[in-house]
Amino acid sequence: MRRPENGLGPYPVVNREPTKKELPSQMPIRMSHLIGSFRDPIYEELVRDFSLEKQQKKRQLTWIEALIRPPTFENPLDTRWDHTLQVTALTEAILRQNKGEKGAEWDKKIKTGVVAAWVHDIATPAFGDVSMKVEPDKLDEEANWEKVIGEEGYAFFDRHGLDPAEITTTIVNGGILGEVLDIADRIAYTTSDIYRFQHGVGQDVRVGRGAALLDYAAEHPDVGDIYKDVRVQGDQVYFENPERLAAFLKMRALLRRDFVEHPETQGRDIAIGNLIRRYLEQPGGLTLDRLREMGDIDLFHFFADRNQAAQRHVINESHPDEGDYYRAESSRSVYQQFVQFAPDYKRYDSQQALNGAADAWEAKPPPNTFFVGKHICEGFDTGTNRGTTGKAPVYKVKNDAGELVPLQAVLPDAVREIEMIEQESHGYFLFYKKYATDPVQRRRPVTASAGDRSSE
Repeated sequence: MRRPENGLGPYPVVNREPTKKELPSQMPIRMSHLIGSFRDPIYEELVRDFSLEKQQKKRQLTWIEALIRPPTFENPLDTRWDHTLQVTALTEAILRQNKGEKGAEWDKKIKTGVVAAWVHDIATPAFGDVSMKVEPDKLDEEANWEKVIGEEGYAFFDRHGLDPAEITTTIVNGGILGEVLDIADRIAYTTSDIYRFQHGVGQDVRVGRGAALLDYAAEHPDVGDIYKDVRVQGDQVYFENPERLAAFLKMRALLRRDFVEHPETQGRDIAIGNLIRRYLEQPGGLTLDRLREMGDIDLFHFFADRNQAAQRHVINESHPDEGDYYRAESSRSVYQQFVQFAPDYKRYDSQQALNGAADAWEAKPPPNTFFVGKHICEGFDTGTNRGTTGKAPVYKVKNDAGELVPLQAVLPDAVREIEMIEQESHGYFLFYKKYATDPVQRRRPVTASAGDRSSE
């Protein structure tokens, strides 16, 4: 993806909340001529009244990051803070380029959109999407953002005449502002993730499962400027460049199929989610509020502390002669186990076949193996149809007659290819993992303590 024409990026991780003066130079956007970014005085208030310090301690890429470079415990590639900066800048840029003659009322919408973008991930728990899958309703960042803003946040709304209900509507993608925010969010994570893959992925991934994505991205170096194509007409949002929209959606589909929805990613998420779920059920363990307050490293510390006792119990009780080989897990080694955890899996053609395999496992578990879980992958929304939920966005463009129509009406072959990529992610998966039996190396992974069924 093209380096911004103004010479900015890539950028170091922001380890503290920047001042207003520092915001432009720290903005991790990989697009050219990003307009309207962090120039409004409102940003100084946002930094003060909506603390995003915790977001600097939460990874944006989570475990996929391990594919891009050797895992680093202290310094993630991108954080939720970086992502928030990108989404806010893009939201403002899109809204400003659509102001035209709309006047003061549109200025109010710009302010609402900027604030919604700033807080849209503020309630993200430690481990991000992995944790949210454990309790989707109770940990969803969009549904729970008001639980973490505090009195300063509500005072901010009063000063600026903003309605929290309108912020909520925007965050959950309602109305024009919500649609713009959702588009900005997708542009931010897609282009940022692909940029990271282009510049840091290992050769094994580059020629393996990442080849299709990286080759296609190299053919479309200007796709990051798709935010310039977003237009608002009446109560509808559309893209004025159908070809670039198709390229972006295909790139996003490849990213989702080959990385986000890849069985290895899903299996790891389930294993770590099992561990979180286990401690949510224990007195003195994790709580929903605590997960929101924690950074990723805090959660590593939590698991490391609990795992020391768990490992001693497993090894000393079942194999007392191997107790001398036990070494307490540090938070760093727990992190290493998580990012290196690659579950084995079997794919089935139906839910019935999957359930039958899981039942057989329960009846006779294989030795030295633990059961991670099962997963039905129903795919992801492509931006070209309503998807399995019937609520997915369908992006529009103009046809030759100037009418707003779905992308499929203008580029049917491109849409068909995008939807075929999505279909290839579907499947019914059973995840499991074997572990070492050598006395010196024999240590059940941290994730094994969350396995539903295991055998030694």
